[in-house]
Amino acid sequence: MRIWLKQNRVAPLVIAAFALSPCTPWGACHGQVQVRENHTIQTIAFIPNPPVGTDWTFTVPAGQQYEFKACRAILTTSATVAIRSIAFNLKDASVLQFNQVIDSIGVTASQTKGINLSVVSNNYQSVNTHIVPLPSGMLFPAGSTLSSSTLNLQAGDQWSNVVCLVEVYP
Repeated sequence: MRIWLKQNRVAPLVIAAFALSPCTPWGACHGQVQVRENHTIQTIAFIPNPPVGTDWTFTVPAGQQYEFKACRAILTTSATVAIRSIAFNLKDASVLQFNQVIDSIGVTASQTKGINLSVVSNNYQSVNTHIVPLPSGMLFPAGSTLSSSTLNLQAGDQWSNVVCLVEVYP
């Protein structure tokens, strides 16, 4: 599969090719986007769906440093009445939490909500989507994690389609 992307930065227009690569041993599948800037690679990481009733976690693989650019996940809630409050935790390899971003709008029963984390956003809500700000310019060394933390997550709730765009630094 090839998709041509245009990226407009300080330099003139850069065209890059997207090619789907196989899944990695740590459970993520990646689509490589080769970008000819600063010797970095932008990649799309597809995080496997966690078991029903649990949150998801993405771990930066050994030997790499990531800068998270954006993530998208879908939370489908069961009919159990509760307001689910969502936060996203950023932790280093020693599990020290150094940042947390919070979706200020809860998700109620029997909903399907897309949650977007983006470095260029403010908290925003539409009928089916929440946009949550993600810290910009932070490099995450190997072993660092980005994870969801859902207060009042119910046994029948399901996180799915978790995808992150990251920049990989050498």
